[in-house]
Amino acid sequence: MLPHHLINQHPRLRRHLLLLVFLNLMVMLPASAAGQVGQKNAAVLNRFNWATYQTSPADLILETASAFRHRAPHLDYQERVAYRELLDEISLRRQEVLANQTDGATAAWEAAFYRFEELRKTAWEEGALTISGVQTEAGLSDPFRDADEAAETISSEGIRAYSLFADIRNHPEHFVGRPVVMRGIMRRRETVTIQSSSDRDRRFEVAEREGTTVTRGELIPFGNSSDAPIALVDTSAVEFTSTRRPATTPWPSNTQSLPVLVKGWVVKLWDHKPLIYCQSVREISVQPPRELIRQFAVDNGPLVDQESWLYYETLASLQDYEDLRRSPLVKADRLPSHFEAADRFIASRLTKLRTDMATKAVADGDALQKQFDNGQLTREQFQTRRKRLDQIWRQRESRYEANAKDHRRFGTFVDLFTNPEEWQGHLVTLRGHVRHVLSYPARHPEFAGEYLHELWLYTEDSQSNPAVIVTPSLPEDFPTESDVIDHVSVTGCFFKSYVYRGQETRRIAPLILANRVHWSPTDDQILSLADTGHLKSGSTLVERARQRRSDGPGGMALLLVSFGAMLTIMILWGRSQRERRDRRNLLKRMNGPPVFESSLDGDYAPRLSDYTAGYDL
Repeated sequence: MLPHHLINQHPRLRRHLLLLVFLNLMVMLPASAAGQVGQKNAAVLNRFNWATYQTSPADLILETASAFRHRAPHLDYQERVAYRELLDEISLRRQEVLANQTDGATAAWEAAFYRFEELRKTAWEEGALTISGVQTEAGLSDPFRDADEAAETISSEGIRAYSLFADIRNHPEHFVGRPVVMRGIMRRRETVTIQSSSDRDRRFEVAEREGTTVTRGELIPFGNSSDAPIALVDTSAVEFTSTRRPATTPWPSNTQSLPVLVKGWVVKLWDHKPLIYCQSVREISVQPPRELIRQFAVDNGPLVDQESWLYYETLASLQDYEDLRRSPLVKADRLPSHFEAADRFIASRLTKLRTDMATKAVADGDALQKQFDNGQLTREQFQTRRKRLDQIWRQRESRYEANAKDHRRFGTFVDLFTNPEEWQGHLVTLRGHVRHVLSYPARHPEFAGEYLHELWLYTEDSQSNPAVIVTPSLPEDFPTESDVIDHVSVTGCFFKSYVYRGQETRRIAPLILANRVHWSPTDDQILSLADTGHLKSGSTLVERARQRRSDGPGGMALLLVSFGAMLTIMILWGRSQRERRDRRNLLKRMNGPPVFESSLDGDYAPRLSDYTAGYDL
């Protein structure tokens, strides 16, 4: 089970807390207004001075904020000086926050980028912030309209849902130096140097000193059918998540565009688009942010506050990549799916296990030869043990070849459970049945208004040990109330080994974050779920199953069907009895430690490198 503080918080309580923050930190009201009782929240918040309100450690209050001339598509001398001071303030503020050596320093900094937008949205929902719809230039698609929305012009009277971009366009002066989060395809435009000045009274061209060089690009949202940008982004570096590149580098000279996560600060409204500065953008690729997960995910424990920012950003990155593959601006066939990436990692994992296995075989052979040379073994003993060693190698080699040809034969859960350090941050595919589903509202701006779903997935090789799957999306008509849901598969990121409380003891389960799960039920399973009330009789799944059943054998097969009816009933009865026994056994075994049997003849592969375990050579 996920922690209660991530599940049971009520949205109305959160909204009231945010309003209290407003009321406690706003500027003093006039004496005549201060004594009024029962004043509406909107009326109070309308007096709020956003220019002096700091929402988080990353929120900057700049004395030079008024120097920026919004809607002008350039930077004049005074704006460049103010921009340079903004960069200096960002660097100092980050050093101050991260100099705090507590475990929550990084979490506080990373989470800070969501706060300002979250409070602005709360103010808008309470009627304390007016944002009108903004029409775009002729010939350009509207970046504030959802991709699936009709093409009519947005009304200038107001917007139906809060939009960060519309807010910046309406109130750019409120956003200078404010942290924001954006996503999209960043298309490189030019390299720019942000100069500094030693004398503000001189002309900029004369007083310029060595400055900060940034890559300036246009940010295009994933869902847009056109390449109209919604923001300009200045960045000094790129954090690559793909394994083929270093962790952080300057923007590669041979790369024109990249899908990125932008966590930066608003500089000004440049024409009709915000200009954002980001110290480093993070690449969005098929590979989740593995190095961040290994560094900041707290392994062998429950979910804690200091890793929640990474937990949600990993979930969001999986969604972003799927949105990228569906984008009309890219060719999906050039981007591997999460399943393909997971399959490649299993192949590399098998190769590594075989290498370890060969190294161990050579070492064991050398040790055996040394024992014989030292007179510790007779020739007959040496030959017997050498033959046994060769036999075990051939058996393990045969198993490796079978797993390499069909990765489903590989005991993924066992290797994941026993060697989590090898898998953390990588994509993994698991298949099995689900025995527990819990849905709860997400408590993070990344998934505002959405539900997350927690599933306990049991695989063939997991015995009584589940993998905990968390996803924002379930298949259509997924029977969440059913005791057992068969034919479920998932490809997601192994976030960490998660600790939960069993009936009598603490248990460990792999925590997998996934964009979605796949369910491939048979017609028999669908109709059985409909009969038990776990699927609505009028659902698309049930109707299709019934249609396929009606298109089956005709009257000539009725005799055989009738003959098999009794056999089917007996099988179902036997299965129900077996399910009852399984449930009783499951409850008994849930409290015991996991024990994975190691057998050369089993259906799953334990650690292939330990091929001599349990044998007396």
